[in-house]
Amino acid sequence: MANTHIPDNDAKTLYLLDEKRLLYVATTRAKSHLYITYAKVYEGRKTEAKPSKFLTEINFKQNPLVDFKEFKVDPKALPVSSEPLEQLKQEYQASVVNSIHQMNLCTAIQKIVGLGKIKYFKEHKTLDGFDSADLLKTDGEPHIDDKLYHKPAPLIKKETFRLSPSKIDTYEDCPLKFKFQYVLRVPQLPKTYFAMGRTMHSVAEQLVKMEQNGTKPTKELALEVFEQQWDSALYRNQRTKESQDKATSKEMIKTYLDWDEKNPNTPVDVETKFKISIHDATISGIIDRVEMTPDGEYEVIDFKTGKAYKNKNTIKNDIQMNVYALGTEKLYQKLPKKTSLFYIKSNEIVSHFIDRERLEEFKTTLGETVDDIFDEKFQANPGWKCRWCDYAQICDEKDPI
Repeated sequence: MANTHIPDNDAKTLYLLDEKRLLYVATTRAKSHLYITYAKVYEGRKTEAKPSKFLTEINFKQNPLVDFKEFKVDPKALPVSSEPLEQLKQEYQASVVNSIHQMNLCTAIQKIVGLGKIKYFKEHKTLDGFDSADLLKTDGEPHIDDKLYHKPAPLIKKETFRLSPSKIDTYEDCPLKFKFQYVLRVPQLPKTYFAMGRTMHSVAEQLVKMEQNGTKPTKELALEVFEQQWDSALYRNQRTKESQDKATSKEMIKTYLDWDEKNPNTPVDVETKFKISIHDATISGIIDRVEMTPDGEYEVIDFKTGKAYKNKNTIKNDIQMNVYALGTEKLYQKLPKKTSLFYIKSNEIVSHFIDRERLEEFKTTLGETVDDIFDEKFQANPGWKCRWCDYAQICDEKDPI
């Protein structure tokens, strides 16, 4: 054993033992002192082991800075478990480790089965009912084939990753942005307009539920719900901006109430959750409002509190409107007559009339997009929108203009 001389009152020594040999001793006293040991003979060796290279490099036996000592340990003097079953378990555990190190995998499996019997016997006091096949039931290590071929593990899996119309819309806008936002989950800066959107959706939902329970929506009741639902947290003391947004929201509530009073349709559901499957991937979402027309047809309304950005032509290919049609069919076993965007701020409704043939074409295109997402095709799509992107500062592919 090689060690430097250290006063005994500073000693902190760790002994790691097994039933047959002293494995390791390390003693630290001060930052510049260390006890080091190496075993010459241990289980399984027929010849004496040589010291490590770094010990021979410092000439540890003749080095004046090293206090070298030799001692022998009697294996019979080392503590062992007095319980035969515990001794048997330790013996099998050591054999499993040695077999794995030597890549004797059949022997390792046999010993693992033996450990399984030991565990079962300890718990049940009998081997009746023990089945070694239960130990070997496994689906294998995930991605071991990919590791062998040096393939990277997938970033997302169809089994666990949930798509939504807004996520797919982001991918269509810029696949790299989708990766930043939904795969890598890079945080975004909080946006105050979310407060308006969430509050308006909550007000519309609560008013419909009240109406279904026999309470007629009024402006006073709507404003009361509005004040209860409003969240100032996103504004971070931007009081002027918050006051402006609250005033705008109250005007939108008035617009909503006027529309609702003239609406001949009957609300069926609000904030309705749905799931559909496309190419074995799950797409989920929440429909703001499902209505029934006087002639028994379904219609879908999605409320928007921002500027109108869709028209009667562009809405035909809108991901959200078409996915909502598929979601409605899944929920009610019938396609809606139309899906509409209600831009409350400008009091404008843009509708998409559902056609089965066009919807099937959309599903084909959507399936291709889903495949691209899970194939991890996250290339950038730079353009004029880069200047407003939350990830522009970390994106090497952004439009420099």
